[in-house]
Amino acid sequence: MAKKAIGGRVAVLGAGLAGCAAALDAAQQGLHVDLFEKLPHPVRAASLHNEGKLHLGYVYAADPERATHRILAEGSLRFLADIEALTGVPATLAPVSRPFHYAVPRDSLVTPSEVEAHFASVDATVMDLLREGAPYPIAYSPARRVMPVDIGVAEPYVLAAFKTSEVALQTGWIADVVGAAVLASSQIRFYGGHHIRSAALASDRVKLEWDSADGPGSNDYDGVVNALWQDRARLDAELGLEVPVDQWLRYKAAMEIHQLTPATVKQLPSLTLITGPYGDLVNHSNGTAYISWYPSCKLAEASGLDAASLEGVLGAVDRSAMFQESIEALARYVPAASDLLSRSANTRVGGGIIVARGKSDIDVIESGLHRRSDIGVHDHGLWVSIDTGKYCTAPWFGREAAATLVNRLAG
Repeated sequence: MAKKAIGGRVAVLGAGLAGCAAALDAAQQGLHVDLFEKLPHPVRAASLHNEGKLHLGYVYAADPERATHRILAEGSLRFLADIEALTGVPATLAPVSRPFHYAVPRDSLVTPSEVEAHFASVDATVMDLLREGAPYPIAYSPARRVMPVDIGVAEPYVLAAFKTSEVALQTGWIADVVGAAVLASSQIRFYGGHHIRSAALASDRVKLEWDSADGPGSNDYDGVVNALWQDRARLDAELGLEVPVDQWLRYKAAMEIHQLTPATVKQLPSLTLITGPYGDLVNHSNGTAYISWYPSCKLAEASGLDAASLEGVLGAVDRSAMFQESIEALARYVPAASDLLSRSANTRVGGGIIVARGKSDIDVIESGLHRRSDIGVHDHGLWVSIDTGKYCTAPWFGREAAATLVNRLAG
């Protein structure tokens, strides 16, 4: 897997999924990597606390350009192959959820006919990618419209329902596999509990300064991959690089419910409601479900580059009330979800910050949050910055960032 070793030491900022992918890929290509993360362990923030969906783009039915689904589908189709290449763990071992159903609530921002047309466009794109040899973890078939009752959804509350082949992965399994590979690599030094304070570019080096429990520190590097999440734009801006002025930050909580009864596992669908402030339900088929109901689980929001106001919000939340509100709201659409109310003692609550382009929330049809086509790797010479966009594109963009830096150093 490794290219010819070129030597040198680089830094990767942020040990989320994209940062770990960049570090592992760079290490495989011969670079020594210092991987910095503010938390004590890798892959323990936003990359852990999300639905783990391998997005094919169905959820972006309100994207007026219909450009988001192509990039998300490409990242999702190669996701497990990238994880296997980075870690050596066979992609076939990854736990896969039940395929997703979609339902269009009566107050959705888009009509059933608009959703159906968008789904047809998504399916055409996915079929093209599959013909080009892209893998997929289950047998794929195009989305099809069904009666809401056929997918366990209460018909009075929705206008239409669809079955798809879209699936989710257990983010905890991915986090453990990737984190173990990072810590086992002889080419990577992991620095947990480190906050990158500043960066400066010279002609052929990048200087980083940081704070940690051991005090302040600094070092010069041959190159840097900025894979930070909410703090990425701040460092880019300090270097004089162009950053989005319409960045919208949200702290979203999520609940992972364990030890479901066999009857609940059998009845519970994986479901996404579109388009508006709704939520996701993932049935992992192994007695575990993921739930995030947006109105109850969106704990804070902010615009601009400063995410400080979002830090620590989860600690002040009444988790029991949030659990109750979320399940009751979801159960209006999925009656079987009411069985989850008895599982509060078996529920783990987590959360993370969502970073996206936009000036308003998802309840506004014109919001930039309804598109993710302006994401990817930005090459600034010895400084490579990753706008990850979504979980499903993180390994792809991380590897691309590493390749960009390696090519720069080798040239």
